[in-house]
Amino acid sequence: MLTYSETMATLLEMKGRHDDGFSSSDRLFIKEVYELLYGKPIKNTACSNCYRDAYILIYTKLKKDGTMPKEKKFILLNGVLLHALNGQVFTNSNLTDEIAMDALNENPNRLDLFSKYPDNYKELCEARKTLKEEAAGKEPKSNEELQTNVESLKSALATATADLANTQKKNEELEAKVAAFAEEKIVAESSTKELNDKIVELTAQIESLSSEKEALSEAKDSLAKEIESLQKELANAKKVDEASSAKKTSKTTKTDDTAK
Repeated sequence: MLTYSETMATLLEMKGRHDDGFSSSDRLFIKEVYELLYGKPIKNTACSNCYRDAYILIYTKLKKDGTMPKEKKFILLNGVLLHALNGQVFTNSNLTDEIAMDALNENPNRLDLFSKYPDNYKELCEARKTLKEEAAGKEPKSNEELQTNVESLKSALATATADLANTQKKNEELEAKVAAFAEEKIVAESSTKELNDKIVELTAQIESLSSEKEALSEAKDSLAKEIESLQKELANAKKVDEASSAKKTSKTTKTDDTAK
């Protein structure tokens, strides 16, 4: 079975031959796809227009559905009608595998109505029968069971509501702590900034005092040298003064001696 993309590609490739007439292989392809889509053969295979009409029906349906139909496991003989117990009538166009299996479970002799069926149709029909019996065996719950379920759901809802309230409260507490920590962080960052500014200021003052200390030290050294120089000059002056006084005393003594 071709995929949807492959089928559409083939139809598009055949489009150019729509007016001039389809080839034998084109007609075979249209016949097979038409039977797959509509569950019945083309009415008149000797009519060229019938193939053109079938082509348009196939292309339009596939374009609308956007997918290929599921390949059926059960196909009726051409022209056969399947009458179900509920009064419905089925042909290949509306027959499903599930309906076919139900019909065979109702009457296994209906197998002769099918032109195609899987080799394991008995197992499939038995599985279908079991599935339907299990579904039919599920009785609806009693009012008492339903009321118990309602009360259980109410209790679960109350518990969930209480848990939600507790969770909400814890969430609010956490949000308050986060806000408090955020404020502390701001204060700490502000204090840190003030401390950093103070450190910068003190560092500048220390550097200024160090410079001033160095200047005073240089001035001290300069004064010490100046004092030393002055002391030397003073000592020299004293020596000169002492020598001058000694000369004067010597002259006075000589003068006195001469006067005598």
